[in-house]
Amino acid sequence: MGVGTPKDLVTCVAAGVDLFDCVLPTRCARNGLLFTSAGKVTIKNAAHAATRPARPRCDCYTCRTFSRAYLRHLFMAKESSPCG
Repeated sequence: MGVGTPKDLVTCVAAGVDLFDCVLPTRCARNGLLFTSAGKVTIKNAAHAATRPARPRCDCYTCRTFSRAYLRHLFMAKESSPCG
């Protein structure tokens, strides 16, 4: 338990772990940090007020549907996630 970074998750899954109970991903998101395949993105930075996806060329639901500017707006306005 306590495993929550993307690197830790991949390492643990490769070792056969299939149960995780960690608040790190939720806590990071609540504080404006996104994990992407290219590394961490601090969405509250003004540089992310651009209308591009969180991760270009990614076809996940969030990247297909919401821009960095919208995600930043939700964070700055203290709104809940667009996904629920």
